[in-house]
Amino acid sequence: MPAPASASPGGIKAATIGTTVYLFPEEHKWVKRLALDLDVPSVHELILMGLDRILEERGERHLERYSPPRPRKG
Repeated sequence: MPAPASASPGGIKAATIGTTVYLFPEEHKWVKRLALDLDVPSVHELILMGLDRILEERGERHLERYSPPRPRKG
């Protein structure tokens, strides 16, 4: 995974473009459970990991993170 992007003076909202993913409630519970089962810190990070896997399969670089993923809970 590439190094996190350096902090911008305007914060994450000034440095990035937000993307919203809409899930039905049952699907959200399912995906959240998957993140917990895989010991991934958040659904957000789980989605980024999935995109990284697809990009890697295509021979492309991983997505750059604005900051390191949050520490795992527990």
